[in-house]
Amino acid sequence: MTDSSDCDPRDRTLEMGGVVLQALNVLASSVTTKMNAVPSGLWPDFLDRMSVAVQSADRTLVQDIVDTMLREGVSGQEIAGRYIPSVARYLGEEWLADRASFAQVSIGSARLQGLLRHLGPDWCGEDVVPAADAPRCLVMVPAAEQHTLGATILAGQLRSSGLSIQLELDLCPNAARSLIADGDFTALMISATSRISLDSLRFLVDTIKPVTSNMPILIGGSVLDHGIDMKAAIGVDVATSDWNTALRVSTSKAMEIRTASCGSRH
Repeated sequence: MTDSSDCDPRDRTLEMGGVVLQALNVLASSVTTKMNAVPSGLWPDFLDRMSVAVQSADRTLVQDIVDTMLREGVSGQEIAGRYIPSVARYLGEEWLADRASFAQVSIGSARLQGLLRHLGPDWCGEDVVPAADAPRCLVMVPAAEQHTLGATILAGQLRSSGLSIQLELDLCPNAARSLIADGDFTALMISATSRISLDSLRFLVDTIKPVTSNMPILIGGSVLDHGIDMKAAIGVDVATSDWNTALRVSTSKAMEIRTASCGSRH
């Protein structure tokens, strides 16, 4: 029998990696039963593995799974736009159900944010040069909001679609007002979680509305989970977490502005 001290350290690493992956597979099999439903078009196995990996002590597992997904033909845009938000929502549900601590959810969210960097610039349109007349939108996260994942993904999705996007994090009402007053934005999109108070959001909207003219104000994120009429509650124009809806609203407003501008020159 060979003494274990004579074994190649790489063999031990491979063995340990196999044990970890096996444990991951076992844990992942139980995640599906906890998740409400797998969104249409997503591979349940990959979704399960990501959900477990972001909570694992081994921080490299989630990157390994994403690399596997890319090799299997899942695009970076789909990972960023569909898989990561689904896992983030699962983490939030685990926290609300007291199955995960706030620290665990925060670490998991940070790892998901790190995945965006791991995917590189292609998914978020960093190399896309918007047209001169492209809608220019401000995507903002209110001050004191700790999770910026949703806003980062939204900004990337809109940028990939050809919009000119400015992303601002931890923005207080007065700073937002000054930024909008000095800018030439087509739409304002506020990304907020369910933990921010509606009074704070109402104050934010009331502060910036005097300088928004006819620019639409949209709000999205888990704040919509309150299940109330956000337009009536805080004074926004559109409440949606669908980036395609945000895209349509922004593009429509840009067309409206261009039509009005052309008409004024005749």
